[in-house]
Amino acid sequence: MKTTGTVVELRKRPGDRVAKGEVVALIESREIAETKGRVPRRAPLGCPAEDPLRARQGTLGPAHLVRAAVLRSLASYRDLQVKENAARRKLSFLGLGPAEIDALPTKPEAQFERQEIRSPIAGRVVERRVDLGAAVGRDNLETELYSVVDSRFTSHEASW
Repeated sequence: MKTTGTVVELRKRPGDRVAKGEVVALIESREIAETKGRVPRRAPLGCPAEDPLRARQGTLGPAHLVRAAVLRSLASYRDLQVKENAARRKLSFLGLGPAEIDALPTKPEAQFERQEIRSPIAGRVVERRVDLGAAVGRDNLETELYSVVDSRFTSHEASW
């Protein structure tokens, strides 16, 4: 597990079958919530263009003031893009897929702290390694929630 959090739901027991990509648990993580909050809550605004402003120059004021306003706006837009891209990369590193990240602007912020944990393989759960309320993740905490045996190969085991 690449982040720290608390187990709030476990959906499988030993002996249960699990499909690859199936949600098997939920964790609450402050780190994930904070990073999700850095993705804009609305559709990205179009990049401001200088030409329409130049056409309205007479109503906006002197050209040098219009140009300065456009440059400030462009710098602000680029800064927001850099921050959003950094948040998207971190969420990807923390285990969120592209579809989950793209859906964030439509999700209520109250759900940001919860993260679905999906099975990396299909198989049968042979061991549950944590209980509800357990702290999991890095920094000497338990990093694996379940052990699963791949049903095609009895010698292949995955933990997550």
